[in-house]
Amino acid sequence: MIHIILFIILIIFFIVQYFFNKNEMFDTSNNNIKFLNKYQLKNILIQDKDKYYQSFFKKDFKVRKIENINDYLKIISNCTCDFNEFEKKKIIRCINKIDSLIQALKNKDDKFNFIHYDKFLTLPWIFGLVNTKQYENGLPHTRNQYIIFERDYLENISEKSLMRTLIHEKVHVYQKTYPKHIQHYLNHHQFKKIKPRESKDSIRANPDLDNFIYQDKYFNTYKAVYNLNAKNLEDITYYPNDRQYYEHPFERMAIEFEKLID
Repeated sequence: MIHIILFIILIIFFIVQYFFNKNEMFDTSNNNIKFLNKYQLKNILIQDKDKYYQSFFKKDFKVRKIENINDYLKIISNCTCDFNEFEKKKIIRCINKIDSLIQALKNKDDKFNFIHYDKFLTLPWIFGLVNTKQYENGLPHTRNQYIIFERDYLENISEKSLMRTLIHEKVHVYQKTYPKHIQHYLNHHQFKKIKPRESKDSIRANPDLDNFIYQDKYFNTYKAVYNLNAKNLEDITYYPNDRQYYEHPFERMAIEFEKLID
């Protein structure tokens, strides 16, 4: 009888643990780093609180090989996954190096003065993981405050390159969190908001950016335009020069700041 009771208690324990882990973020020793589990990320992507999918035009659907948002939601429902220990430790090592680097910059007269270092450091790092390039072509990106990676990309990228990507993506989180700081950057570089992005512009939808087209002080219009008969999200040309730096002022700012990693 005692053995049966103990067995029942163990079963209940494992059931409780399962549902607890299902709904809890993984906290590292650094409380500023959190890893979403696959259920949490799935809910975030499907809820679309940043209204990213509403920015899709005809070509955005075509390069994703979907007819409508429901097709995309089906893909998303099957693509989220949990981080393994290797992936978590790789990210944590890189973040610890980044935090040390930025702490050191706080004591210097650094030329990049459009990011408040303390605010940048205290912003949480929250990560989600997918296991297919069918979602956003496997490109690193942000959704609200969440940084999303694709498994093959994360496992194969060097740690130095990952550090650049982490800084880049956290700048996008910073931009969304502190829009007034970003306006200071735009004003300093004399960027002018021209108009909202429209279907006829054939400009790629990007969750890291706002939905406007900008010109710099030299009247250069920044944009990433789909190539004729584009096959995927990366089948684009940047203007006025064919580098990601010219996709949008927000991308330019992130690329400038990621250069902290030489």
